[in-house]
Amino acid sequence: MKDKFKIINGIKYNYLRQWQQGALEKTFNEQYSIINAMTGSGKSSLTIAKIYSELLSDISKKAIIVVPQEIITTGFIKENIILLDETYFTWHLSERNILIGNTLLNKGALLMDFLTSEGIGSPSDRTILTSHLGLVLLMDKIEISAFDNISFYIDEAHHISSLFEKENKLGVFIKNIINRNKSAITLTTATFYRGDKIPILTEEQKQIFVRYDLPVDQYMESLNYLRDIKIEIILYDTNDPMSVLAKDIQKYG
Repeated sequence: MKDKFKIINGIKYNYLRQWQQGALEKTFNEQYSIINAMTGSGKSSLTIAKIYSELLSDISKKAIIVVPQEIITTGFIKENIILLDETYFTWHLSERNILIGNTLLNKGALLMDFLTSEGIGSPSDRTILTSHLGLVLLMDKIEISAFDNISFYIDEAHHISSLFEKENKLGVFIKNIINRNKSAITLTTATFYRGDKIPILTEEQKQIFVRYDLPVDQYMESLNYLRDIKIEIILYDTNDPMSVLAKDIQKYG
């Protein structure tokens, strides 16, 4: 299935895929949400559309995108998107709003300016981009109360696994944000397909998150070019495989 696009004033705008629009509608303006979709499905574009829509609906909102590594940042910096209702927009993060790289530690003042400033400008003007490590380094210098009313969008959220383990500083930070309950969090991940043995949320935390899952068949339909696929099969040595499977699903998500 080829992605749809539209040329407007000489500029190419990409439509959201049907599943992306469905995920946006289900999680729109939810305080806590988790979007589970396989690698390469389009979670980055969905994140941009979600931030744009949510910040457009409330001009006081600000957002922080958190990615695992610098190479992934390019997918969040610039994109032209058109929603299914024909609303279209150009997303572009300025260099000032990208707190990534070797100069990160020198940008603590910029982050404080961002956190303390009024929400002014377009949704992309009110969004900064940093890394998992960057947020950890900066959070040691800033009181957690400074992040009140910020919407966090955590990419590759399986990196926050074991929220109860002190050595996982990103996980601890997210746990503290949830406990403070004055910010919003969107987690994007493929963890429920990856088979991760360590959950990214406790059972209690799962209850407060609105979750969207991209079905595998819809994911396959969205692929233009598929060279290879690997499917792992789990065999159970039991007379009651469904009960064992049900326990695993409950345990791992």
